Amino acid sequence: MSSTKIILSIISLIIIVLGVVVGIFLVKRQQDTRSKAAPSTTLTMQASSPVVDLGENFTVNVNIATGENEVAGVELHLLYDVAKVDFVKAEKGSFLLMGDEVGPVADSSTGTLYYVIMLPPGKTPQQGSGVVATLTFKAKATGTAQFQFDSSKSLVVAIKEGGVNVLVNASSTSVNIEDSGGIGGGDEPTSTPTQPPQETVTPSPTATSSSGGTTQKTATPTPTATSSSGTGTMPPTTELPDTGLPLPTIIGVIAALALLSASALLII
Repeated sequence: MSSTKIILSIISLIIIVLGVVVGIFLVKRQQDTRSKAAPSTTLTMQASSPVVDLGENFTVNVNIATGENEVAGVELHLLYDVAKVDFVKAEKGSFLLMGDEVGPVADSSTGTLYYVIMLPPGKTPQQGSGVVATLTFKAKATGTAQFQFDSSKSLVVAIKEGGVNVLVNASSTSVNIEDSGGIGGGDEPTSTPTQPPQETVTPSPTATSSSGGTTQKTATPTPTATSSSGTGTMPPTTELPDTGLPLPTIIGVIAALALLSASALLII
């Protein structure tokens, strides 16, 4: 009996130790999960002005809002309209002011811009909102110039996230480029004197319209006759439900009677 008790005690001790080990592992895993915040960072673009003049330099700010993430760097892949603007320069903003830069690298043939700002080791990651980068462009053609992120390549790096991209949304912006020089203003006065002679031609069609007034009298009764005849075809369709019981109801009644008859026979 004593040996049996010893064996049971050893088994119980092993079970307790295993339970403690598993419990510690689960608690630590839960703590690690809680320390990681869900990706919640957004990037937006904001132009210095919604309307710029042709030949003017203007800026586009890249703004960040980290949410619960602690951001250590960004990798920006941007697209701009090369037919409307030229890229001038890019500068890091105040949000990652202590970060190291890679680029900017702009391709004027495809309208792509690559720019990286990353905090070096030992620097405190940033949380909150601010300006990540300021981009400068020059307007070279009139129209609407679009600026947007390449969402498939752009990323935001945060600590305690296991290398996961915490960027969840990136919105674009646009700028209207106008020409305020008025170069084509001198052509309009020369075209206006030619318009009055065209107005003198317009009385001749008015004379023909007076003679054609008799034809309008004959044309007006005909459309009214067709519309009245079209409405006369509708009543036969509305009279169909009043002819009697619908066919599905008749079939249902017959089926119910057949079931009642069959049940009566089975009872007999």
